[in-house]
Amino acid sequence: MKTKITELVRGHAYGDNAQEIYLECCKAFGWDPEKAEEFTRGHRLYAENCDLDGNGVWFICYSNRSQTEVVADKHVHNFIENNGNRITEEIADTKNNNAKGSDYKNRIVFIKNPVGQYCFAGVFELKQYEQFYRVHEIVSDRYPVEK
Repeated sequence: MKTKITELVRGHAYGDNAQEIYLECCKAFGWDPEKAEEFTRGHRLYAENCDLDGNGVWFICYSNRSQTEVVADKHVHNFIENNGNRITEEIADTKNNNAKGSDYKNRIVFIKNPVGQYCFAGVFELKQYEQFYRVHEIVSDRYPVEK
């Protein structure tokens, strides 16, 4: 029997399918279910304005945590740094769909681990936005964030 999600905790694995995890979070937290299509194969695995505070949800499939070498045909490389407290999102091709602008809201982030499970990484805030990269830093290791 699958455990019902009541909160997201940093480091906990929630499954291997981004869309299924997203839909479970829709039930648990009131996220927008109409955005679920963004979390299927071939999509960015990111959607803006998902929760009641307008935060985005981001599933990172390829990072230095999930692979040992850079995948040549990927246009975005995500580097998890500073003990998981910073994510540098390198944008190699600004014309690619993956390089769309940011909404400057916080991102609720899941990162795929080496065994293919998406772990909750935390809630991140955009701290730096340059032409070829974005830097996000953690603001909470739990969701929902206590106010």
